[in-house]
Amino acid sequence: MSEQRGEESPLGASADDSDAAVDEREALIARVLDLQRSIVFAQMGQQSALMGDHRLTVAQLRLLLFIHARPGRPTAEAAAFVGVLPSILTGIVKRLVERGWVESTTDVEDRRVRRLTLAPEGATLVEGIAGAAEKDFTDDIGVLDDAQLAQLEGILSTIVRVRAGDN
Repeated sequence: MSEQRGEESPLGASADDSDAAVDEREALIARVLDLQRSIVFAQMGQQSALMGDHRLTVAQLRLLLFIHARPGRPTAEAAAFVGVLPSILTGIVKRLVERGWVESTTDVEDRRVRRLTLAPEGATLVEGIAGAAEKDFTDDIGVLDDAQLAQLEGILSTIVRVRAGDN
């Protein structure tokens, strides 16, 4: 026989209790998402200012950050990360090479493959942008006590593991 609302389940909790727990979890997730959106929105303001200072498009910034994190990777991987077709990435790379921020070299084993690295001026630019973002985040979390920082570390570690597929 199916469990009726308000009846005890074999584990001792009613269906109403289970529904209430699900509703509270969904409400909690919604509040966390609202907070996360607020943080992202604030970060976007700072990022937009930095991008404007250097006349960078979002795609150019994403490419610079990709190359910084994964130097020497092929342009096909970079295009996938940036979210553009390889033919579109070619123009983005060309503009960044012209500005002296990126170096594009031919793969020694496969001449059809281009590999991307940051030029010294590009590395300085990315380190400046990343440094500003890190300082901003450090200021934000600086108000937390040691116990809160430890909790945040655990939470962020779990999120990183889940995103990496190591859950």
